[in-house]
Amino acid sequence: MGGAVMTFDEKQLFRISQLLLRLCEGVADETEMQEIRDFASTGKEAVDYCTEFLMDNAYFKLGMVSEAMGRSPGGTDHPSAESLESTLRAMAEDEKTAPTIVIPEELPERELIQKVVREKTVYKVNKFSLTAAIVSIAAMLLIITYVKIIPPAQTREMVAQITDAVGARWASPDLPANVGDHLNNYDGSRHLLKGCVKIEFYTGAEVIIEGPAEFDLKSFESMYLSYGRLYATVPSEASGFTVNTPCSSIVDIGTEFGVKVDFDGTSDLHMFKGRASMTAGIDGGSQSAREVSKGQAVRVDSDADDIQDIRVEPKIFVRHISSKDKHIWRGESFDLVNLATGGDGISRQGFATSIDPRTGRQVQRLHKDREVANTYVPVKWNTFVDGIFIPNGAQTQTVTTQGHLFEECPPTNGLFCSDLTMNMAETLDPEAMLLDGVQYGRPGNPGLFMHANIGVTFDLQQLRSRVPVDSELIFRSKIGIDETAPKDSNADFWVLLDGKVCYQNRNVNIKGLCDTIEIRLRQSDRFLTLIATDGGDPDILATDTQEKSRSTNCDWCIFAEPMISVE
Repeated sequence: MGGAVMTFDEKQLFRISQLLLRLCEGVADETEMQEIRDFASTGKEAVDYCTEFLMDNAYFKLGMVSEAMGRSPGGTDHPSAESLESTLRAMAEDEKTAPTIVIPEELPERELIQKVVREKTVYKVNKFSLTAAIVSIAAMLLIITYVKIIPPAQTREMVAQITDAVGARWASPDLPANVGDHLNNYDGSRHLLKGCVKIEFYTGAEVIIEGPAEFDLKSFESMYLSYGRLYATVPSEASGFTVNTPCSSIVDIGTEFGVKVDFDGTSDLHMFKGRASMTAGIDGGSQSAREVSKGQAVRVDSDADDIQDIRVEPKIFVRHISSKDKHIWRGESFDLVNLATGGDGISRQGFATSIDPRTGRQVQRLHKDREVANTYVPVKWNTFVDGIFIPNGAQTQTVTTQGHLFEECPPTNGLFCSDLTMNMAETLDPEAMLLDGVQYGRPGNPGLFMHANIGVTFDLQQLRSRVPVDSELIFRSKIGIDETAPKDSNADFWVLLDGKVCYQNRNVNIKGLCDTIEIRLRQSDRFLTLIATDGGDPDILATDTQEKSRSTNCDWCIFAEPMISVE
């Protein structure tokens, strides 16, 4: 082989040479043809190798014929791969436009009148014409071969880019697989063994694929999922984005949807926003089709063409990833109690801990009256908790590290008795945090124990970095006074956004659950602040006839199941 400098190993070239010989002999089966196509699609060097091999083979056979005819096969080197390609394309085009040859119909049989015996005539063979004919046949064979194994140049396009990945491991390290790599539509199937990868098509559609999965990018607006799970976000300008599976075809209509394909080809479609059309059958070839809307899910079994309704499972698809935080989000709500313990808000495996409002540090809970100035203390060890404070109303209360003020803060006695406590019922006080017979402050029933006076601020910006950019956040929580408090209570509940009051419930004095809060958060809202104050009742000093009483006594406030939901 002369010409190109090859970068393939000898074992691979030997295998391809064997396959090309079988192709020339007309005995290569479809599997072997696909192996040749896969090799040729790896780049120009592979195309040149195939072309030169086929030319060598054709000239070798032509040489054998010419030698038998007593002449050289031409006396010149065969053309380069580049010139051959140009010639073959021209010949193929000429073949398309050549006029049709009309073959006359056979004459009807006639009755034999007389048997004529002719002498055998010997014709002289024009060796040049025979050689030209052989060359033409060889060229035509090469044209057929070229069309079979070499993909048209115009079909090779960069169609997408890898924009993020978490723990991704691939079966084919030779293919582009790093964040920032551009992907073309002729790489063939990609096998993601584990982890997650985010791919953005240049039309605007985004998919997050979770391993194990096998997929193939077909064009700017379509892909094939052999097995695995993907979550697609398709803006209106990319409407029509298509996901084909072994037994269905899914076409979006401006949506967010998840596709799950089992190893046997069974395909599920789960709709989260908008609509999509699902057609059953191989490559969506049957007449069974359905339009699926938000909140619906359907399935096509591998051995059937009908479409069945199934239950929507919103948590089975990875919907957002962040390599910076090594974070994977499946649509869960964020548990503020878990976040306050230093968790990710999702695992729900928090532990009992407390934060001292004087220092912002984690401490063992202390139950004792303490007085502190109404300064705002940043909680530097926790990404999601911006800070903590004791409101006294003597001065305007700062409630964020950005200087937002709680101007409506009522006067309080300036005391606090208990540190901000998470999951208290788990280990610190197993009998505490009871609302209407339900115990909070343990895994599965999280609760913030906020003995007045105390406030804590969460940084919503940190939460938004863990979910898709355009997601809507909703704060939900139950509130009430702990039923296990030994004496009467009187407390205020407050919820602030960037220092502005968006919820208040004043002078709550009945134990148990008193309200359920739901607040939609705007994209511009940065800080969420939860506060419990003492209700304004006066402190009573001890006398001979009366026991000392503080306005904060038994103000055992609970924010039960405080969550940030994402829509």
